[in-house]
Amino acid sequence: MTNPPESAVDRAGASGVRLPELMASLSLATDLAMGQPLEYALCSCVLAVRLGEMLGLSEDELRTLVSAAIAETGATSPADLGKVMGTLAPKIKGRADGKAASDMVRAQLTG
Repeated sequence: MTNPPESAVDRAGASGVRLPELMASLSLATDLAMGQPLEYALCSCVLAVRLGEMLGLSEDELRTLVSAAIAETGATSPADLGKVMGTLAPKIKGRADGKAASDMVRAQLTG
């Protein structure tokens, strides 16, 4: 069985690019390539950023996923960070920043 192809959003999330930034860049580039005036392209870009922010995980949603991953793995200390992130990463891929998630996991495991 083959894995499905990785989407642009998945690759962007893995490289540290946030979804709103990706959507804004694509929107701006597309509008300018189609010959739209810069003002139109910038308005479209702002809307794309807002849409991207709405599609991403909120801090509360990320915290819930982090707590679930900690419970699922039985993690009890910061030494278990890798195990938790291994479970969490596929669930947040392209929707949340990995560094922010890792920091949140570390904070929950030390607190």
